[in-house]
Amino acid sequence: MMTFSLTPLTDRLIAVSLLSVWTLFVLFQLWGFWPPDLAAIYIAGHLWQTGQTELIYAAPPGFFGGPADSWLPVIYELGGRTELETAFPYVYPPLWAVLTAPLTPHLGFNAFSNLVALVQMPLLSASVLLAARLFRPANLPLAGWSLAAVCVLFFSLQSLMAIVHNQPTVTVIFLILLCFDRLDRGQDRVAGAVLALAAAIKLWPVAFAVILLLDRRWRALAAFALAGAALGLLSIVLAGWPMHRAFLDMLGLVKEAGLLSVANISLVPVIMTGAMILGLADPVDFTNKIVVFRDVPVWLGPLLLALGAAYFVALSQRLRQWPAPDRRAMLVFALSILVPLFGPLGWSHYYLLPLFMLPGLVARLPKREMLGFALGAALISIEDIASPITDQPVAAAVYTLVGCAFWLWVLWRLYRYAGEAGRQPA
Repeated sequence: MMTFSLTPLTDRLIAVSLLSVWTLFVLFQLWGFWPPDLAAIYIAGHLWQTGQTELIYAAPPGFFGGPADSWLPVIYELGGRTELETAFPYVYPPLWAVLTAPLTPHLGFNAFSNLVALVQMPLLSASVLLAARLFRPANLPLAGWSLAAVCVLFFSLQSLMAIVHNQPTVTVIFLILLCFDRLDRGQDRVAGAVLALAAAIKLWPVAFAVILLLDRRWRALAAFALAGAALGLLSIVLAGWPMHRAFLDMLGLVKEAGLLSVANISLVPVIMTGAMILGLADPVDFTNKIVVFRDVPVWLGPLLLALGAAYFVALSQRLRQWPAPDRRAMLVFALSILVPLFGPLGWSHYYLLPLFMLPGLVARLPKREMLGFALGAALISIEDIASPITDQPVAAAVYTLVGCAFWLWVLWRLYRYAGEAGRQPA
């Protein structure tokens, strides 16, 4: 029987070639494209530059559903002419509006978007390789790992949402993976500072600092705290406290509602849908294209946080005898699912990180289980399944339920794998 094997050099060359081809392809597709999420950052910078700071954190009633009316003239002024050339509310710290502001008089939005794509798309490819360094088992060639990732990048809803929006989540994912890659190589101060930068872009990477604490990597934790404090202080000095108050108010607005959408795989809308069916929550109109549950109970968020934390503690206990790099990789994988799944918003692009790492779990499992995970991942990821039901709330509710069930299955299997007798980290 003939066997096929790759030399390490050939393996790396194939992996890099696959990712390079994808990067060039997606840059060609994105060139001159208007990404709505990135537009929010540019518009916020433009508003700061032109002295219209009171509009930076403007949002439509209930937050979801596109830009605030006060943003429409600005979008038109910057070149937005169609329904696709729009923007969503700005939900980032004020620092990034202030730092973007000086660019806006000299760089039109298309040029700004192209420049960001030139940075972010290679970072997305690099994230695949960083994830492999953290979690790729010995029995899975790097070429196979990269091929799986390229399939995700080409065909998944998670990738589509990240790419068409030129989402800053791309940079955040890269920084999280870089943090733990540097930690594995003993560069603790760099690791902590990198994680702080990720948390300064989007707040949720703060959760990953718990892994530094559990590992007693005090230098990394100190660097995270100092760099985070420095970035926070810089933001307050440059933008002022009132802007940060507006930012916190915006976050509060998001937490008060539960969006039902194929782009939001979170337990919040699933629980609210179930409560509505049982008559425990106010009914919502499922004939609307955008379904939002208002007045989410104040106890639901803390309850989900407690459940997610309990799982994380239980998993970390099972992993306490594992070698540190393997233990950290498992915890990074788990947190990358827990944060969006148990949080107020589980935007689909957040799940790119666990999708990149998923082959690391699947390749460690018995072959009879691999097909089930592959089919499950395809079902909740393939863009051609999700896109046709975007404006169909009932179908979106089923899709969201299936997506949550899949990721809960992954968490359950991860926990089982961590504690299986006689099983050694690969």
